Amino acid sequence: MQVPIPDIPPEFPPVTTFDTAAAELQTLIDWAKEKEHRVGYFAAVYKRVTLALKEAAAAGQFEDGERMSRLAGIFATRYLAAVNGFFRPDQFTLTESWRAAFEPFENAGAAIVQHIQAGINAGPTGVAELLRAGPGPVVPEVV
Repeated sequence: MQVPIPDIPPEFPPVTTFDTAAAELQTLIDWAKEKEHRVGYFAAVYKRVTLALKEAAAAGQFEDGERMSRLAGIFATRYLAAVNGFFRPDQFTLTESWRAAFEPFENAGAAIVQHIQAGINAGPTGVAELLRAGPGPVVPEVV
């Protein structure tokens, strides 16, 4: 007997490296494929960029590959936390930048590229939101 796929993706934990980020993104992609949900479009692009950054770090293209891996984990955690917030608004907070990125999911006429672009735009806006918040538990130490 096949186990039914839940109507919302699994809850995503914080991630800390390229590999854990890619694995959690793949979980989201798999769920989105099964449910034919548009959240998978940006997740697929995000995973590909994460893997490209991992390859660049392994090739020595960054001064500190380990730090880049941690930074990738921090950014992926922000995105996955936003996914948690979108699908579980009663349990997680969703920032305004990610709320705007996820709104096109409700519009059946939105093009795939709109979903991808909205996700790309939300990342830097979310960083600005973090910087405005100032130091504290929300802004992790990367160095």
